[in-house]
Amino acid sequence: MTAMGVIEGVKRTLYQDEISNEHVYPLDEKINLQIIGGNRSRYTHVFSHNAAQLYAKLTEEDSVKTLEQLLGIKIEKASLATVAQAVAEEYISKSTKQETVETPSLTEQETIITTVETVEAPSLTEQGTIITFEGNQRCENGGESVSMSQRLQELDASSEQETVEAPSLTEQGTITTFVDNMRCENGGETVSLAQRLQELDERSDRDKVIRDALDGKLEGVECGEASKIALYGLLDGTGIPGLKKELSANGKNGGGAKTFEAKIGSVFRQGFSEGCIPLLNGGEIYRQPYSTKYIGTVGKIDQFTQQFTEFAIKHGIYRYTDVVFIGDGAHWIWNLLKKLYPNAICIIDFFHAAENLNKIVDALRLSAKKREKIREECHHLLELGEIGKLELLIKSKSNSSNAESIDKGLAYFTDNADKMRYGLFRAAGLFIGSGVIEAACKTIVGKRMKNAGMHWSKKNAEGVIALRCAIYSDEFDLFDSNPIAA
Repeated sequence: MTAMGVIEGVKRTLYQDEISNEHVYPLDEKINLQIIGGNRSRYTHVFSHNAAQLYAKLTEEDSVKTLEQLLGIKIEKASLATVAQAVAEEYISKSTKQETVETPSLTEQETIITTVETVEAPSLTEQGTIITFEGNQRCENGGESVSMSQRLQELDASSEQETVEAPSLTEQGTITTFVDNMRCENGGETVSLAQRLQELDERSDRDKVIRDALDGKLEGVECGEASKIALYGLLDGTGIPGLKKELSANGKNGGGAKTFEAKIGSVFRQGFSEGCIPLLNGGEIYRQPYSTKYIGTVGKIDQFTQQFTEFAIKHGIYRYTDVVFIGDGAHWIWNLLKKLYPNAICIIDFFHAAENLNKIVDALRLSAKKREKIREECHHLLELGEIGKLELLIKSKSNSSNAESIDKGLAYFTDNADKMRYGLFRAAGLFIGSGVIEAACKTIVGKRMKNAGMHWSKKNAEGVIALRCAIYSDEFDLFDSNPIAA
């Protein structure tokens, strides 16, 4: 038996339990053998989780070589994959299990007493008084818990309503908030990000504040202590080379598809001081350490919607009053996010917007010199978030021969103008790029699953994604060696 936990040459003694009249191996419980396919395997949890980590980080061939070189353990690639997939099932089940959440109403309420750390999700039932305390999760109003399936049904129902809004400061009788033990009536000293954006937009020196932010002179608190938190949610998709028998016969460019899609989600936190002023490190905004978490699946949108909803709840989306979503223009992304948190601040990833802008500028019938001059002016307007002026400038340079295609390209900007207030977003100290999720697609999926010659089954891809999300979220369990199994 090795220190990693593979049982070599151990004689297992079978006993008969006289009470249950079952035959058992008592030592198995002490050794803590990994369950594979519903049965106890010959591998301990210690070995299985370390082997799974290798499998998630390296190719099968390199993982097998590493185990043999470091530990003298010979294991077939197929056996290693089976062990790793069994461990992955633990993380897949963790991401999909039902959780109970308590959800306040979107309708008018007389009194809400909560903490900033426990602002719960809006539901669609009327309640007179809601009291939520972190820890014991006490809820007055019948105290009924809401299951995840019920929550998803409510989210679907809410998407069909034209106006579903969270309780505002003016619609409530009293909103009492506690921020670091400071009591604030009807907002008091706490300012939401939406209020902060409105305040910046109404300032007489608005344009100067925005220019200063673009020049790196952001108003913020250096190395301060966070008195409020904003939670960010990001989504994206990326292709994985698949087995031909599992791929669609209808590819994007005709013929059969070569990949299937993996959907990746992420959350992270950003800290703000009183007045919703961003915390800075060296003059730059930053993500709170260890707050970035990931989830992914190769399943369909409905499956990912449920997974990401539960994932976001687990990481506190309804405990924070300020939620920010960043994504590209994909409709499935915004449909999912708006159902999850209708009043979130939504931002189109700046770099996706810039790419789309370049395509429009390239379509203008101008000389190369004039086109680059217009491109520079357009990008400046985009940075400021002046979408109306951007539209007028581009239309003034189009003609009848390309007006239709230009208008179609501009619709991306006019339809998403509220998500492209980049000047105000920058002045408020918000992130405007989806670099975190773009990097996740490359790191979690691409680095391991897009190497030359690789073709994945959906089942194996699902397992690897689950393992790598856990590893890069710092949530992968590595068990201490059991003295009995060492």
